[in-house]
Amino acid sequence: MKTEALKGYLVNLYKAMGLGEPVLSSVLLLGPPGIGKSTAVLETAKEIAANSGKKFIDYDDSAAREILKDPEDYFLYVDFNLNDTEPSDLTGIPKETEIGMSYQPFLWARCLSKASGILFLDEFTNVQRLDVITASYKIVLDHRAGFTKFSDKVMVVAAGNSPEESSVANLLPSPLVGRFIVYKVELPTLEGWADWMDRNFENWDKRVLAYLMNFPDEFLKPPPESETLTNFPAPRSWTKVARLILEIPQGFLKETIIGFLGPETGEKFSAFLEMRVPQIEELLRRPQIFKELDLEGKYLASVFLGSYLQKTMQESIKESLKKDEKIEEAIPLIRAIAKEKTEKVMPLIRVMMEEQKDFVVLSVISAGNRKQEISLALSEKEEAIKKVLKKIAPLRMELEG
Repeated sequence: MKTEALKGYLVNLYKAMGLGEPVLSSVLLLGPPGIGKSTAVLETAKEIAANSGKKFIDYDDSAAREILKDPEDYFLYVDFNLNDTEPSDLTGIPKETEIGMSYQPFLWARCLSKASGILFLDEFTNVQRLDVITASYKIVLDHRAGFTKFSDKVMVVAAGNSPEESSVANLLPSPLVGRFIVYKVELPTLEGWADWMDRNFENWDKRVLAYLMNFPDEFLKPPPESETLTNFPAPRSWTKVARLILEIPQGFLKETIIGFLGPETGEKFSAFLEMRVPQIEELLRRPQIFKELDLEGKYLASVFLGSYLQKTMQESIKESLKKDEKIEEAIPLIRAIAKEKTEKVMPLIRVMMEEQKDFVVLSVISAGNRKQEISLALSEKEEAIKKVLKKIAPLRMELEG
């Protein structure tokens, strides 16, 4: 499955497995590094907590006392990177009692024995220490840390790479794999990644999206060697670049980009940022200019059009809505504004459609939190545009409806 679909699957899986039964099956996520597996698991925990009316806690020991007072009130996310873990971190430590030796569980295990939550074991297939592997296997097989049994409302999720994605990845014993639900996680679509960015960050540089639409193979380019000192482009590093390049001083921009993306992609993307295209107002006055731009310039212009639509819609909505107006009353007004703003850009949109339909897709995706209204308004104007926009997964259901 694509990374953007992962959270929905895990949320529904937890719900289904919790219907009167303990959450006994563990989940194994296999996929390339840096595509968002860990983030999806964290977001899953937050959504399950919200759906169940519990307080979400990204666990650390400082919260343990509070959790153990009223464990039913909390949903925990406990995260272990197994490459940084000792066996005793997972099993507990031996302690002498009056009748013999026993394992003293750590606070995280005590909390998961009482509360609901997700235990996430990252780098599960990449661990090289046999003693850590053995300890983590026991957690997966028995849902226990040492002799401390987890609550029936705890789901264990592991993540790692397959051998073709990492030379240090290990194959797993077949009886162990049989205790997992195994999901092969694929690179997110650019549209799905952009939608996630819009939902999580108010400001991010849409020029990153323009570049990736032009060079989609550079969304993920793991290094050929398993060990390296050079970074590489992946959704994780592109996310950081898209957030930071708006803030970094120009004199340090290129070096920072190369630091995130590696020299090859970093140099190319830095050169892309230096391109100049006509102002959006000029393109609206003379749409045929779009045809004269080179390919990279057309991608940049498409992003600028989407940002322009978002900004002008936001300004119009802010001016038009009363502070005490209910959202149900605002919807017709927002749709009317979208219709007005898209009418103004239709001559340019038609030129873009003639050149390449992907340019229109990019403009809509670049409109951020206004892309739904803009896509609906454009779709009402021409059926050809609607067919193109229905290919965008986050918009498909709304357009079909």
